[in-house]
Amino acid sequence: MGYLAYKSEFIPNCLGALICIAGGGYAFDGLATVLSNGSIPKITPFTFIGGLALALCLVIRDRHLSAGELAATRMPA
Repeated sequence: MGYLAYKSEFIPNCLGALICIAGGGYAFDGLATVLSNGSIPKITPFTFIGGLALALCLVIRDRHLSAGELAATRMPA
């Protein structure tokens, strides 16, 4: 999802990069929890910033596209 957000023209590229970092952090936390026996350092408190930034961008952004503009931005098949 982070790669698609990075390549998208609808949200800034920096948010796509943050989402990629957040996805990697969530994957690390999940694998570390499964594979470890004891306590592990949690990095999720730091990686949620990408998801939060995306949510805020989608809520705050006042970009309203008409059907014609949306069709023009789609990639050809």
